[in-house]
Order: sequence, then C-alpha cells, then structure tokens
Amino acid sequence: ALDRVRHRARASSLLNRVLLSDDGRVVAVNVWLKHSDDDVQVVMRTTQRIERLVDAPQGFSFTGRVIGGPVVVGAVFDITKRDVWILSLAPFALVWLLLLGVTRSLRGAVLPLLCVAASGAGTFGAMAATGHKINLVTSMLPTLIMVISVADVIHVLVQHREARRAGLD
Repeated sequence: ALDRVRHRARASSLLNRVLLSDDGRVVAVNVWLKHSDDDVQVVMRTTQRIERLVDAPQGFSFTGRVIGGPVVVGAVFDITKRDVWILSLAPFALVWLLLLGVTRSLRGAVLPLLCVAASGAGTFGAMAATGHKINLVTSMLPTLIMVISVADVIHVLVQHREARRAGLD
C-alpha cells in the first residue's frame, strides 16, 4: 500500500521534489490553520489531534513529525503556563529581599508587595470575570504589575518619609 502511494506521489509534479524527497522516504504534509492569534487553545487542540494521527498510522510503517509555527506556539504556551508560578514567585521573593535591603524596614518591604498581590489578584480576577483567557501576552502581566506597583509604592513611601521628616503627619 505504501509503495503504491509513493509511486503515485512521484508521478505528481506538485509532490515530486517539493513535498516528497528524492528517495521517496520523506513527505511533507502542509496544514494551514485558520485561527486567531488569541485562540491558542484551538491551535493546541488541533495540533494535538494532528500529532495523534501522525503517531498512530494505520497500515503504514513510518515515523512522522509535526512541525511549524502552531507547534512552537503551543509548546511556548505550555512552558509559560507551567512555569508561571516559578516565573512570578521567584522575582517576587527577589524584589522582597531587595526592598528589605533598600528600605531597611519590614514595612517598606511588605507594603509594596501587598500592593503587588492586590493588583495582581484584581487584574486576574477581572480577567476571569470578563472571560479573558491567559495567552502569551497576558502571561507577562505578573512581572509588569510587580514593576509598576513597586515603583508606585516606593514613590509614596519616599514622599511619606520626607513629609514626616519635615514635621508633617
């Protein structure tokens, strides 16, 4: 059966030397996915279905590979989703240690991070309430929220400290 497919593929001007290798052992099957960049889940499900088809050929003895942009997007999304806690908590701890060293006070280290936690919870809570999904862009939000929140709270703490030194309460 496979020899018959190879013979017909070699006879095709489209397949021969474009999608089929010279020795007839490698064939490329191009699949274009019509999707929105925001809908990574659909791309991942479609890619997984194609991978299952390639992994379980019926009646053929070949090895298949699924490659391309959608596969890379799915892999990056999986890695990002898996590592989001590590990539969020490690900088959180590092920023806390830096704040503790810079402000030399527990309050100066804890208050900015409470603001970060409240901002993050509010942002992701609003996303969940409005039905927005986490994608490659929104996965960067924890870091962005931390940077903005810490900068704002440090600014407020410095202003408060200067006001107290000037005798204002």
